[in-house]
Amino acid sequence: MTLTLTVLLSVTSLFAVFLAAKSLLKIKICPLCAGVFITWTALLVMSWLGYAVDRTIVAVLVGESVVGLYHLAEKKFKEEWGVFRLPFLLSLTLAAIFLLDAERRPLSAIVFLAILWLLLALVHAWRNYPAGRGLVKKLIACCRDLPADRQAGNGG
Repeated sequence: MTLTLTVLLSVTSLFAVFLAAKSLLKIKICPLCAGVFITWTALLVMSWLGYAVDRTIVAVLVGESVVGLYHLAEKKFKEEWGVFRLPFLLSLTLAAIFLLDAERRPLSAIVFLAILWLLLALVHAWRNYPAGRGLVKKLIACCRDLPADRQAGNGG
């Protein structure tokens, strides 16, 4: 059995287990997210222990978790916090890069993100002033102008 098939079976099996657990135990969990998370965590630990693991597959699964966390946060936070979508997603991406390559610590990327967070915090603080209101509205509505079938990753 190939690693690719093993990964697909793992995610599918864990999805089914968490779907059943969610119904039986009345827990709030995304079965798909849990299946993906446990699969890439197991693969990452195996690679740290010296097993041959295709890091591309791990990276794809971690990327799925990054996007899942992004969408979860988007649902949980007030619309006005949409100003921070870009730095939030980029911070998750950088965390994933650090997780996958512990030796890669680009200080320049961390500084860039800190500056981006600071700039958007200033924009957010100015959201009630005419100069900032227009930019805040554009940042919050960044994906709204897409046709409904293209929003939230449906169809590219």
